[in-house]
Amino acid sequence: MSVQYHFRGLKLFCAALLLCGAWAGLQAQTTHIYAMGSTSSGPGYWLDGTWVSLPLPPGATYGTVQSIAVSGSDVYASGYGDSNPSEYGWRIPGYWLNGNWVALNWKWSTASSGGVPSIVVAGGDVYAAANNADAFQNEAGYWMNGTLITLPMPSGNNGAQVSGLTVSGSDLYAWGNLYTNANGDSPGYWLDGNWVGLTTQAGGTFGAAYNLSVTGQDVYVAGMNTGFGIPLLPGYWKNGDWNNLTPQSGAIGGETSSIVFSGSHLYVAGYSILTYNPAGGIRTYSPPGYWEDGTWVGLPLQSGMTVSSGQAISLVVSGSDVYAASDFGLPGYWKNGIWVNLALPNGATSGEVQSILVEVVVPPLSMTTTSLPGGVIGASYSNQLTATGGTAPYIWSATGLPPGINLSASGLLAGTPTTVGSYSPTITVEDASTPQRSSTVDFTIAIAAQAPSFTVAGTAATISTPGVSTGNTSTITITPAGGFNGNVSLTATLASSPSGAVHLPTLSFGSTSPVNIVGTTAGTATLTISTTAATTSSLVFPQLPGHTGSGTPWYATGGATLACLLLFGIPARRRSWRSMLGLVLLFAGLAFGMVACGGGGSATSSTPPQTIPGTTAGAYTVTVIGTDVATGKIASSTTVNLTVN
Repeated sequence: MSVQYHFRGLKLFCAALLLCGAWAGLQAQTTHIYAMGSTSSGPGYWLDGTWVSLPLPPGATYGTVQSIAVSGSDVYASGYGDSNPSEYGWRIPGYWLNGNWVALNWKWSTASSGGVPSIVVAGGDVYAAANNADAFQNEAGYWMNGTLITLPMPSGNNGAQVSGLTVSGSDLYAWGNLYTNANGDSPGYWLDGNWVGLTTQAGGTFGAAYNLSVTGQDVYVAGMNTGFGIPLLPGYWKNGDWNNLTPQSGAIGGETSSIVFSGSHLYVAGYSILTYNPAGGIRTYSPPGYWEDGTWVGLPLQSGMTVSSGQAISLVVSGSDVYAASDFGLPGYWKNGIWVNLALPNGATSGEVQSILVEVVVPPLSMTTTSLPGGVIGASYSNQLTATGGTAPYIWSATGLPPGINLSASGLLAGTPTTVGSYSPTITVEDASTPQRSSTVDFTIAIAAQAPSFTVAGTAATISTPGVSTGNTSTITITPAGGFNGNVSLTATLASSPSGAVHLPTLSFGSTSPVNIVGTTAGTATLTISTTAATTSSLVFPQLPGHTGSGTPWYATGGATLACLLLFGIPARRRSWRSMLGLVLLFAGLAFGMVACGGGGSATSSTPPQTIPGTTAGAYTVTVIGTDVATGKIASSTTVNLTVN
């Protein structure tokens, strides 16, 4: 939205900004660039580089577009038509709606004309700033839906001028200045019809508000302060307090024309005053640019551009891109410091861009959740709702939900249903765009009674020593739900055990299973866990009577006995001298055992003790399953932790 100012013969063009911050959560968004202004063939604007011509207002010979607002498929382009471009004061106020001129009635009879420097569409209403031509004789105001609304002036002022307006939430801001004959001009703005004056910096006697931006609770205003033509430092107001900006090196002052707060960065457009001759009030100016967080960013001049006066800058920030335009008489604008040339339409010999609008087209907000699952009394319910399009973050709300279920602002439908029935909730999702978008859908949720069931739970068990018969149980509890009654049989199996475990625990419910459930009272069973204790043992050998320690072992005496049997058991005719010799030698070697022939001993000897391990120590898990005896279909399970020390 662009604004035209007339002050002490200095003509300034300044654009009201459109702040398009980072658009998180967008789906397939599209960006359109509107560069508004005029060419030698008439008023219009470039849309994504293509010229869109607008007809001259009735009775006008010249016209220009200063501001554009887009609402849905409608394009509002405000500005003015001029019946006598060579003389200021013959402007025809109005705007174009989709290319058709809409005239606005001018109230003040003492002024023959005026322009519409900015236009805003909010909440279905169309607001157009009334920039009257002769501010020293007139009041300030704006049109709302075609009706002119006068803004009050504090006493002691001869006139006022509105330079632009914006709507933030439910508040209307219209900025400009008041005029007096003796005390200079006072900068400020009207907030919902009430004047808010801005103080001039030290040494300043008058000023004007050229642009205003609202971010949260903060109000930023760009403009100028001067002391009867004496240049002062450039700066801006934040919540009524003046903040100086450092001019370019060697400059003695400056002014600001546009201000944008985007993300965490503050952008202030303007220019510096290089020299000033008090005798003739003659100034020289720097090329235009802007301050980003207080640091000057110059914009390069293009061929054909000359700096003959203070060039006001229209500044727009969209995401990480910075757009700037100024009425240098060339069709184009800067994007991130690089000049973007715009083609003139056929027959046009010149053109200029006064301001830029960046429109981010977001797909319509719609709910992608199409149905909701049913719930069960007493059972936990959870379902995340989803949407697409619009501008995130989304805000969710609902009416008519089943008792026990709630919807969070982030879209989580959760809770525990308490009442059987069929419910028809209405759910709404809203986005973060301005104006805000919403989508509302009616759903159905059926809440059913809980089916008969039961749950099984068990206590952990710790075996202090393998083989013990105390402290080796786990209490298993069966809790009915949904009116379940009947017998529940229990089984237990080892689900896991230490690596390489031996003598695994055995599990038994004994006579405690099945468990009879009556009414709503829980039943219990005892899981007995049996383990094997570790043992030690040794091998024992018999000895001769009267011998202990290293006496003759049984196998020596037994060997002698066997030799006797072989000697006397061989028939005489089979006894050769070789056989006889072998037997004699065997007999001699075992002679000391002859006394044992036919006998045995009662004494013993043993080997070193041997250890037999019991159940391996460590962590075990036991799975316990409960089954309805009557149907065999209702089952619940749990895990019992078992530790063997």
